[in-house]
Amino acid sequence: MSTQEASVSGIGDFPAALGPFRAAWDTSPASIIALSGPRHLLVYQNAASLALFGARPLGVPVEQAFCGVLPGTLGELDGVFATGEPVRGDRVRAGIRDLGGGEVNLRYSIAPYGPPGVPPDGVVVTGVDLSGEARAEVASHWARLLVRLTERINAAADPASALRALTEVLVPELADVAAVYVLPDDGESGTGGPRAEPVAPETVAVAAGLARLGPPPTPSVVREHPSRWDELFASGIPVLVPFETEVQGELAADPAARAWLAAAGARNLAVVPLTVAGRLIGALLLVSAGDRRPFTEAIVPFLTDVAARAGSAVVQVRQNRLQAEVSQQLQQALLPAAPPRIPGLRVAARYVAGAPEVDVGGDWWDVVRVDERHVSIGVGDVSGRGVEAAIVMGQARAAMRTAGLAGLGPAQVLGLLDRQVRDL
Repeated sequence: MSTQEASVSGIGDFPAALGPFRAAWDTSPASIIALSGPRHLLVYQNAASLALFGARPLGVPVEQAFCGVLPGTLGELDGVFATGEPVRGDRVRAGIRDLGGGEVNLRYSIAPYGPPGVPPDGVVVTGVDLSGEARAEVASHWARLLVRLTERINAAADPASALRALTEVLVPELADVAAVYVLPDDGESGTGGPRAEPVAPETVAVAAGLARLGPPPTPSVVREHPSRWDELFASGIPVLVPFETEVQGELAADPAARAWLAAAGARNLAVVPLTVAGRLIGALLLVSAGDRRPFTEAIVPFLTDVAARAGSAVVQVRQNRLQAEVSQQLQQALLPAAPPRIPGLRVAARYVAGAPEVDVGGDWWDVVRVDERHVSIGVGDVSGRGVEAAIVMGQARAAMRTAGLAGLGPAQVLGLLDRQVRDL
């Protein structure tokens, strides 16, 4: 089992200082490094440190040998070297990546070394790798969060409420901003069409600390050409985007949105495409801002699970929108574009829905000139709403108009309509 050690000019040979304890240090399951002098030059790595971090350059300051080491740790090294008093820390993020690129969590101690009674030659850092324990805790937290999300989504009264529940759980638990975008059913807007109209979010949740900024502005820039968003959506998997390098320009083309993200202190974004059967139907956008740690690749599997749960609600929202559009068209078809012109009569009409949620139901009115002496007037008031109600009332309107033109009397027309509605 190999180790790394070095002699540093003017300070001495560190391996010699180990003496009979050399084998114990070399084979210790804990990660051990030795730093020499006030500049904390790396002079020794035991086998466990090499296995965890790989061989680091010897004879250079620790912050150079271990890029990313947390500044607070450097302060502790200075303190131990100056006072000769060891310190012991709880589990912390080391700020250093292991050989696999994963984040390292250590429980560590820092102790001086050198002859007694004189200032220390340097310090020794011993660390126990608790990264697996930390990852298990995070995985458990995400599993509980996923259960909460599922319960809130399943308990929602309708798909739109389900998406609101989704964002309300994610903020502030996981992100500072969460927005769900639902693409039109034609799949063109926002997906690289020749003129991509901006898509407003279906729902947005913002952390309380960002309330002073107001809601994020709705994009207003019409894109003439495909953008970086199209590439991210096309991947079909969650993608993490650093705000500093990409979002400020290419992704946040809208100046107001870019200014809002900058004011919020955005760290990075998680772009989560929502797909069904390989077709893009929407997206979940999460923002890490302020003091929150940026999203890391470790969160991608969790976001994939979230996307699977959000997808069904997005599908239903799209279907509801399509149904509402069809119903609206049917409703407009039932209402005359303008009152008819009939000699000797002045016709005026106004249609006002009883409530916004029943704007489309199939209500209608009609005025038809039967002959020189007779006019047929009909009003349809439906108890219900939606496509089915509009279809039934459309048939009733057509039947009444036909019966009126045929010269049937009011009683006969009503009898005919009664039979038809019962059949329907």
